[in-house]
This record gives sequence, C-alpha cells and structure tokens, in this order.
Amino acid sequence: MIVKRAMVQNDELVFSFPIKKVKDLVAGLEALKKNKEGLPVKLQQMPEYKLEESYKKIGRLIGMDIIDK
Repeated sequence: MIVKRAMVQNDELVFSFPIKKVKDLVAGLEALKKNKEGLPVKLQQMPEYKLEESYKKIGRLIGMDIIDK
C-alpha cells in the first residue's frame, strides 16, 4: 500500500482528482468565480496517525521529543 501525505498552510488547499476530469474541474472553478461563490469546503479534523519511522528519525535529528504511542 502506498501512503502519501501533504501539508498546507492555513490559506492553502490540497486535493487530488483524475486527470481526465481536469476540464470539468476548470469549468466548475470558472463557474464559481463567475457567480462570485467560494469553494464548497467541508472542514473536518482527522485523528492522529502513527508517525512513520523516517519521520521520527528526522524529528530526533532536529531535536524534537518524539513520543511513541
């Protein structure tokens, strides 16, 4: 299983979509802009996940206290 994660700033948004849907995505974004509407964003908080060993190693190298759960 491939696990990928991304991080963004408070004023950024990350999402993915199939490349064959790019025309529909652009049309939808243009319609939102034309109608002066915002993005339909649903906020949710995800539970914490276990850090992978590579993240723990980097954290320790930069002086972070890593707590194993």
